[in-house]
Amino acid sequence: MTQISPTRSMSDRRPEDILVRLGIERPPIDVFEVARALEIEVVQLEMPGWDCAVRTTEKSKQIWLDQAVLPRRKRFNLAHAIGHVQLHPLGEYRDSTYVPDTTSTQEREANNFAGKLLMPEEMTYLGIRVYSSSAFKLADLFDVSPEAMNWRLKALGLR
Repeated sequence: MTQISPTRSMSDRRPEDILVRLGIERPPIDVFEVARALEIEVVQLEMPGWDCAVRTTEKSKQIWLDQAVLPRRKRFNLAHAIGHVQLHPLGEYRDSTYVPDTTSTQEREANNFAGKLLMPEEMTYLGIRVYSSSAFKLADLFDVSPEAMNWRLKALGLR
């Protein structure tokens, strides 16, 4: 497994560049591998009321995931949390299961990052050409929820 240097350049903040540097070329994206390559510690535990939490300092990067969440949701939560680590490098972030914050700029940026990481533009277009334009079938191909795939297709101007 390739590791990405702890000294981040601007390209380390772009999901597409991270995937290229790691040599990941087809879905589904192993988001846990991405976290390991970025030297992010991922801990799964019971977190009632929270989907995930992030804590970054000068010396460490940690993500906590609720182990009870369904696998596809957990993948998105991890990609979202990696977005916080890469885009908002110092601080703490928590995402509630019950009251998602989609109004803050940082939350929108993390959601956008997650979509690009799990459903990269070129792979999505290729999936449509080769596999199907159905959001449900593409969701299976990328191992994401149909809702996440629909949002990504809208972001790409395909819905």
